[in-house]
Amino acid sequence: MSGAVFAADSSTQQDKAKACKAQAAGKSGDELKTFMKQCLSSGVDTAAVKSEGQDKIKSCQAGASGKTGAELKAYLKQCSGK
Repeated sequence: MSGAVFAADSSTQQDKAKACKAQAAGKSGDELKTFMKQCLSSGVDTAAVKSEGQDKIKSCQAGASGKTGAELKAYLKQCSGK
């Protein structure tokens, strides 16, 4: 039974790490390390972060219609904030 509990904890921890990584966009070096340490040790609402990320993707995809090649690549880079 402890295997099932471990699997659930692992999944939750992975979701939390993904959510923190999504929020850390644009950070690097010591700022990123500090942010990730704080984020992973706090209670992050992974469902809310996933929803925000999905909404952003949908918004970017909607705005990308009709764009191709370098124009599309530049737009998606700007839209995603990377």
